[in-house]
Amino acid sequence: MKAFIDTNVLVYALERHPRYGEKARMILEKVDAGEVEGVISTLVLMEVCWYLEAGERLDAMAEAVERINRSRVNIVEVSGADVLEATRLKKTFKGVELNDLVNYAVMRRLGVDTVYTNDAHYGRLPDVKPLF
Repeated sequence: MKAFIDTNVLVYALERHPRYGEKARMILEKVDAGEVEGVISTLVLMEVCWYLEAGERLDAMAEAVERINRSRVNIVEVSGADVLEATRLKKTFKGVELNDLVNYAVMRRLGVDTVYTNDAHYGRLPDVKPLF
């Protein structure tokens, strides 16, 4: 199964979140074991960094990026066309954040319909199966 991995899954695993950390780590272990073909966008990678930067955890940023780069997660670049599609989708999905719509556009481009996320926004998008 090919699945997009949302930022919150990575943050939960990195932070050892008390409620969601173990579930997030299990998802990432499935990716590293080859049971799931995990995909993230460069935007997701940046969002992880922004989260850590906001907490002034600069050393943790580099460590997190190194861990993600060493994992079996496939990192896909966001294109200008993805951003353009997201801006057009925003007119229809006003309650969904633009970053989520950019990732949705990446998912559509790649033909991925499953997303590991704890974000309810993805449940509003057509042809998306959110899991967590």
